[in-house]
Amino acid sequence: MHKSLIDQALQNGSGRNYDFRPMFDEIKGLISSADLAVCHLELPVIPKGEGMEPRYATPPQVIDALKYAGFDRCSTASNHALDRGAKGNDATIAAFKRNGMTEAGTSGGPGGLEPTVMDVGGIKVTHLSYTEVGGKPIPAGQPWRMAMASKPRILADVKRARELGAEYVIVSIHDADELAYTPTRNQSDWDTWLVEKAGVDLVVGTGSHVPEKEDADKSAFVLYGLGNLINWRLNARDSVIAKVSLYRDGSGKVLARAPELIPTFTVEKLGYQVLDARGFRTARFDPDVRQYLRDSLDRVKPYVGPFVPPLSR
Repeated sequence: MHKSLIDQALQNGSGRNYDFRPMFDEIKGLISSADLAVCHLELPVIPKGEGMEPRYATPPQVIDALKYAGFDRCSTASNHALDRGAKGNDATIAAFKRNGMTEAGTSGGPGGLEPTVMDVGGIKVTHLSYTEVGGKPIPAGQPWRMAMASKPRILADVKRARELGAEYVIVSIHDADELAYTPTRNQSDWDTWLVEKAGVDLVVGTGSHVPEKEDADKSAFVLYGLGNLINWRLNARDSVIAKVSLYRDGSGKVLARAPELIPTFTVEKLGYQVLDARGFRTARFDPDVRQYLRDSLDRVKPYVGPFVPPLSR
């Protein structure tokens, strides 16, 4: 995590501890209203006794803030997940457990990557996470540390999830090129395969750090990249929150309505708060902030415009 965000969190905590929670205050209602709210955490938690350097990691209070914001679960498979090795992996899992959250994509022991089924409003849902992009090697003899994407593995996992009763299968896959607004051929190939061959109902791509053009039809959805919900980089502060609503048809089959994509923007002058970009007319924000939001909305609309719902009054 970049120093500017960590410094802001320390300031929020009056210099005594890290408090990332205020950064999520404005979108907490959006997230906590979901029956199942899922995020992607690309970095591990800093193990006890280690500092911010030399490899990427985040204070454990970030996960406290994710819980505060309303998230229930995170995908964690990525090229940075093992930057702090097994200790970082264990520290991350412990932080999730302490907050009553779960994760997919990394684990702390044998069997930890096996599919599970969650009851979400009466619908059986499985969420899986993989990375197609390599990073620090998985520790020898511990293949259960992280789920690398392979077609045989994914086919077996989806099959097992269906056997366990899953009616809707979500796959988070770390397969995007950084700062690319258009999906790559590799992304398109992978995500199309996940839907057409593996039978996945919803694909959520990660790693782009910016919103990408999305694809949806009546049978399955592919969200190639939603961006970073919170970011210090000026060229990567645009993001979208995806909302997918499930229902049963007359025969009892589980279907999904077209996704709603809610554009957001990280505002540095407000302490890196994440705001709903649709609120650019909100009177309580000063003119600069309203302009930031309007500019952000204009940037992402070419990619996600058809799925952006109007702002409720």
